[in-house]
Parts: sequence; C-alpha cells; structure tokens
Amino acid sequence: MSMSNPNTNSGQAHRTIFLFCDYSNHSEKGNKIQVQFEDGANTTVDLVIGCDGIHSAIRDKFVADEPSYSGQVAFRGLVPIKELESRWPLESYSASWLGKDKHFLVFPTSQNKTLNVVAFISVNGEDLGSLKESWSVTGQLSEVIKHFADFDEPVQNIISLLSRAPSKWVLNDRNPIENWVFMNGKIVLMGDAAHAMLPHQGETFCQSNLRILIDHQVSAQVRPLKMAISWVV
Repeated sequence: MSMSNPNTNSGQAHRTIFLFCDYSNHSEKGNKIQVQFEDGANTTVDLVIGCDGIHSAIRDKFVADEPSYSGQVAFRGLVPIKELESRWPLESYSASWLGKDKHFLVFPTSQNKTLNVVAFISVNGEDLGSLKESWSVTGQLSEVIKHFADFDEPVQNIISLLSRAPSKWVLNDRNPIENWVFMNGKIVLMGDAAHAMLPHQGETFCQSNLRILIDHQVSAQVRPLKMAISWVV
C-alpha cells in the first residue's frame, strides 16, 4: 500500500509505502474514503486506486464475478543469449513459432543479454489436476520437451538451455466490466483489477502504458490528493 500526501509547502507529494497492509474494506466519510486493513488499522484518503491484480479485493466489493481459467498454461524461463549466438539463424531475438493449440515465444531482456522464453499450450480444465494459478509453481522440463518436440531447431536449442524446473503458469482471465470508477470517483480500478487480459502480443504492457499516460494527464489537472494505492507484489 502506497500513501501519497500533498505537501502544500513545496507543492510536491510525499509518499510513504506500507508493506503487508492487506485491504479489508472501505467506507465513505463525507467527500473522503476511509480504508480499513486486515490488521485493524485504517486511514482516510481522497482517492483509492485498486491496482491489486486479477484477484482484486477492491474489485470484489463492486463486481460479483470471479477469475476463470482461459484454457491455457504457460511455461516460462530465461536463457543467456550468449549461449545461443553461434547457432541463432534469425535477424532478431524477438520471435514466435506457432503450432496447433500451442506457440513458443521469445524476446530479449536485460539489454539483450537474456532471452525471455514463454511456451504456451492448451490444456482442458479437467486435466489441470492439482495445478493452481501461482507465480511460484514450477513444472518439469520434460513437459516442454514433449509438447514442442515437433518444433524446429532454434526452439530445441532454446529448450536445451532452460531450467529443469521452468515456471508453470495457469492463465486466468476475467470478464470485461463496463465501469471501473466507483463511489463518485473516489475509488478507481487499474491494471488487471480493471481489465485483465491474456499475455499475448504484449497487450498487457501496451494497456498499462496507455492507462498510465491517461491517468497522468488527468491527475495533472486536479488538485493534489491524498491517495491510497493498493497493489500486488
């Protein structure tokens, strides 16, 4: 939870970050919002921004829906580009290979030193077993080898450099909502809390940048606010 307080003397905002402050509820106090936390503490602010992910606790106070499984699972990993340079046939390290019910995506990070690898497969919900959505769940490299055995040589070279336990993400989604501004503008949803989407074609990154630009333009036109921003880490 980040608290931003306008400094009337300097005209600049003072920001304090509170860790492990889990949002519990809120109530309207005149033209302000009082935010309650799980530990019993509370604070009063002008604006609450719910940027707390696809499982947004703030969204749940206004919208009666749940995240749903998209039918896709993604294996993720990182590979040193220097290990691939001598056998990389393409002009760019941004590439994707498409197959039936699966695709393999790579792009460079860390100033072109590391290759980010994302291997998507389609899996029926009943075949997930005990697999749950989590950023910390890992799979087996043998699963990636099996699903992408028919892909061409560059993909096989990348897979050979992956960790033996790549990350394994269940990809969930949420239905669109018509409105993500509540309580007469005093509570606003952002990011996946407002418009969750699958990580294809960089859409989540593009949407985030667009939303930041719009919010910056809007906030520059209003008086300084004391605000609470709730986010997932």
